[in-house]
Amino acid sequence: MEQERFELFITVDRNLPYQQNIQRLPVTIFVLCAFNNRRDTLRMLIPKIFDRISQGGTTGIIEIY
Repeated sequence: MEQERFELFITVDRNLPYQQNIQRLPVTIFVLCAFNNRRDTLRMLIPKIFDRISQGGTTGIIEIY
């Protein structure tokens, strides 16, 4: 991830923060927290991601419900 210069990573893996040492990564991680991982369900969270990005200060792990 670091070599590709990603600034943002989106996942549905709620355990990722506990599995990886992500504090050392210079990337913002959005964890999508939905009741299932179906495309239509996750699609509803996309506007919330853009809203959070527009607020600024996106660093570390951000959970989107």
